[in-house]
Amino acid sequence: MKAAFYKCTVCNLHWQRLEFDDRDNPPVTCPRLTCGSGLQVLTLPDERERHISHSGLCRPSFEAIFMEMAHSIALRSTCARLHVGCVIAGADYRQVLGAGYNGNASGLENGCDSETPGICGCLHGEENAIINCRAERAHPKVVFCTDMPCKMCAKRLINLGGVQKVFYKRPYRLTEGIDTLAKARIEVVQL
Repeated sequence: MKAAFYKCTVCNLHWQRLEFDDRDNPPVTCPRLTCGSGLQVLTLPDERERHISHSGLCRPSFEAIFMEMAHSIALRSTCARLHVGCVIAGADYRQVLGAGYNGNASGLENGCDSETPGICGCLHGEENAIINCRAERAHPKVVFCTDMPCKMCAKRLINLGGVQKVFYKRPYRLTEGIDTLAKARIEVVQL
């Protein structure tokens, strides 16, 4: 029996110690039910080994946990083109302050109003997370988005108040959202 660590080639969030008979033929799919992508076997430094629990799993960072939450909430999206999730957390990572995904307004038909990209009529994940956020403006916040925020969502996040940092996973062809957040001195990090 051999052991190796792997990470998913898409979600990049799952590091796990696997034991299997043939190191040249490790498992080939991510164990996440929602991902189903390939795995990359890694050789990790000894320092990483010290963070492995008795169960064989790495202890994930708070950033990884909250980004995973954003990806999970995105599964509820009703948009035909893109599934986006957003989680707003306290800056100390102790509370979820709001969460949202892109889709039509509550009570309306689950689907897009139009098939034209950019004007499908769905509320953005960030918008819904802001609507659902129950924290005061001054409360320090960090935001996790599955996708780079657009310019208008960036402005909404600025007006939410207290946002110190925005994490996102997937880039977008238009980067005005990043530029807008930078002008407001909000740190932006791609995970």
